[in-house]
Amino acid sequence: MGSAVVDVLGKRTTVVALAAGELVVSGTVATIDGTRIELSAREAAVLQLLAARAGAVVAKSSLLRDVWADHDADTHALEVTVSRL
Repeated sequence: MGSAVVDVLGKRTTVVALAAGELVVSGTVATIDGTRIELSAREAAVLQLLAARAGAVVAKSSLLRDVWADHDADTHALEVTVSRL
């Protein structure tokens, strides 16, 4: 399983090769094997971060710091966002 982060038409795009296909996240849209899924900005940021680190353990504290950088957030907000993904 590998991942790449590229710039496509000014949008950060994360592509992850999965065992069963491919995940592409661009802006607030994720595409899984051709199925398009609309995401909130926060969901997209979490998914891009996790996809870019595919195969690695990502700590909650890291997600909170990187995605909710300037806002107060607790682990519950993170858990709700991840559960929606």
